[in-house]
Amino acid sequence: MYSEAENPEDFFKIIAISYGSVTIFIAAFLGVIGYLAFGDQTKNIILSNMPETEAIGVIARVSYLFAILGCWVIVLQPIFYIVESSLYY
Repeated sequence: MYSEAENPEDFFKIIAISYGSVTIFIAAFLGVIGYLAFGDQTKNIILSNMPETEAIGVIARVSYLFAILGCWVIVLQPIFYIVESSLYY
């Protein structure tokens, strides 16, 4: 991803801004609003608060599964780049 960017020198700045924005959004908005709405009654693992047999609970768990599976593409991207750019490929 770094080598394919239009301006590779700006890559790390863009990544830092992206991660910072997402972290602030999750911590400030979802965390605070969730705590104000439910207080100390929520469990640490948010999926444990969902009903196990109702549709909304199943949809939340399946969505979480796809989010985890989708992250592996980003993690494996440098490995794919090395293999594709090697002389033996």
